[in-house]
Amino acid sequence: MSDMKLSNINSFGSLTADQKLEAIRLVTCDPNYRYRHPDVIFWTPTFAAFNKNANDLVDEICEAHGLTLSGQRGRKYRIVVASLLQAVKELDVKGHKTIAVSKNNNTFKGYSSGVGRSTIDQVVQALNGSFLERIDGSGGWTTPQHIEFEIFGTGIGTFADVTRYRFVGSEYLQRIKDAHMVDAYSRIVEVNKPETYLQKKERKETKSKPPRFSNTEAQTKFGRELTVLRNEVKKLNAFYLKHPLEVTHDGHTTFAAAAHRVFHEGRLDAGGRFYGYWTNQKEATRLQFKIDGEPVVSIDVNASQAVTFSMLMGERINTSDRWTDLYKDTAPHLNRDLLKIVALEVIGLGDPYKEKPSSKNARCFETEGSWDSYREALLVAVPALRHLDKKYMNGTGFISYHEAEILKRTILRLTAMDLPAYSVHDCIIVKQLHEEAAVACYQDTFKSYVIEHCKNFKRDNVISCTPALKLTTLEGSRYILGSQQVV
Repeated sequence: MSDMKLSNINSFGSLTADQKLEAIRLVTCDPNYRYRHPDVIFWTPTFAAFNKNANDLVDEICEAHGLTLSGQRGRKYRIVVASLLQAVKELDVKGHKTIAVSKNNNTFKGYSSGVGRSTIDQVVQALNGSFLERIDGSGGWTTPQHIEFEIFGTGIGTFADVTRYRFVGSEYLQRIKDAHMVDAYSRIVEVNKPETYLQKKERKETKSKPPRFSNTEAQTKFGRELTVLRNEVKKLNAFYLKHPLEVTHDGHTTFAAAAHRVFHEGRLDAGGRFYGYWTNQKEATRLQFKIDGEPVVSIDVNASQAVTFSMLMGERINTSDRWTDLYKDTAPHLNRDLLKIVALEVIGLGDPYKEKPSSKNARCFETEGSWDSYREALLVAVPALRHLDKKYMNGTGFISYHEAEILKRTILRLTAMDLPAYSVHDCIIVKQLHEEAAVACYQDTFKSYVIEHCKNFKRDNVISCTPALKLTTLEGSRYILGSQQVV
């Protein structure tokens, strides 16, 4: 690092190591990145009051602070208050002490709630002093505490402290605990901009977010095709709101009913997975989810990306016609977990001949030649992986798109039967009492999708495949055999 100019209140040298990394990232990779304090809740205006306690509390807070409840303005005020209450729920249990309220005009754009920065400012100002209290000196918008510096001659950047508030409405604490919120709004469909291989590599090394089209940019570029995708997600979310996921963790319960899709590489046939409040929860938490008060089962495809890619390429996997676990059944002499690591790295990068493991997995392959032996064993077991490339035929492009489309068709078929199903990457979560119907629907959808794809793209073989499934509940897991047959 050289040619670094420092000015204003703080110096670059006074920052912690983590803060320095964030500062460098801000300038070199993402100028709109908000400096994240470890003790801050970064909230979004996406929650609505769900039960009577929540509705009564939101209404009371609005009325007590002169915020109208009528019309579109009242609807938006209620969303902001409900979302702030949700943030309050998470303050103590996660060790956070403050709530961050960004002043960036673009931070809250694109949410289906329609809530923007001006509405949020009006609510926060109304609540300041009785419910919230602004932390003096926080936020570069009133009292700048910035660092200006130049890195590698790239220009001047600003490292700013986001505006923060502490919660001071202690008289509301017990009522907040009894108030349930539902995550009801999302950004519906987002499309990341295209990146070169090197740009993506540098971004991942600095843990930066991918560049993304604004809603307006995406709509202009994709037009009706994007509109159709957005309408599908909106329709699904309307159904979810009737059967929200009940998520209990860290001592409080939240309901979730808003999914959104994220596409990659500036195209609508790359990525497209569904995300929601539930997708980042740990498996132990996910297994405790409930739908309409009923316990759930997680249904996921064994070795989903490897199997899906093989079938779509019209190439069999080198196992018997029936299998339970691809990685275990095709190479029983190898460590199953290590083989899976190799598969994830090779598929994720799009390089079937990847020379060495990533730094985080290097210790797993300390035996000389072990990485190479596992990689070669993988290519023997799943020969279709030789078609991978770094442009599109990889885990974040082609494979994740078709995985997401299979999941979408499965979920929409289930919703047509009034059976709610939520997506978590390559798995669906349904009520345990709907398990049999969901398994049949998932396997049938997968099979018909593969056959249709192979015929449309004139693959050498058309394969009838029902994927092997793993069904998991709080009581444990069980497995359903998969099968493949050239037709």
